[in-house]
Amino acid sequence: MRRVGIITALASEARTVRVAGSGAEILIKVAGPGPRNAKAATEELVAEGVDGIMSWGVAGGLIEALNPGSLVIGESVEGAHSSALPCDDTWQNALTRELAHFSPHTGHVYSVDAPLKNERVKQGLHSRTRAAIVDMECATIAKVANDHGLAFATLRSIVDPVSFELPDAAASALSESGSPRLGAMIGNLIKKPSDVRELIVLGWWYRQALSSLRDAARVLSPSFALP
Repeated sequence: MRRVGIITALASEARTVRVAGSGAEILIKVAGPGPRNAKAATEELVAEGVDGIMSWGVAGGLIEALNPGSLVIGESVEGAHSSALPCDDTWQNALTRELAHFSPHTGHVYSVDAPLKNERVKQGLHSRTRAAIVDMECATIAKVANDHGLAFATLRSIVDPVSFELPDAAASALSESGSPRLGAMIGNLIKKPSDVRELIVLGWWYRQALSSLRDAARVLSPSFALP
């Protein structure tokens, strides 16, 4: 039986994973956001003897073709502190076939240390790297998997499109462990009350992104397409 490790940054992302049927064992780790948490979670899965590791969750768009809820299958990943690594070709192709109904995009993933706040910065990153999406964990997960000879894949659902300017209240909303930082968020809203509208929009988009992940999980094979 195949053992598949799935890493998410947040518990809400993990809840979109549907584990059903036989033929594979799914091990889910909620890491918390950022590379340090991602490394610890990946190393735990390696120790538990998985056959492949998938990074699963939401991301930000860097190209205009991606809207909230768009699904993106990673072709390769790169980080601010690591060189580009390819995703497993066979696994990527299997994901593309199984999710064909949703017309998923494929592209390069770039991992950063902190959220990108505005269109200028996002477009600049795309121009330099040709990345289609941005996250904070994929590069670290891919490196650890690669170092141990394990297949790596990623499926991400877009929350914020490239044109969206992330409000300060959203950027400070989560702690390193992934728990809400209500005090920091409220403090930023007091400083800039106009951010309330953007937060409401972002919350709606986040629900759209999670819905797309749930839909994807329902149609994927028990091994989440790991051959």
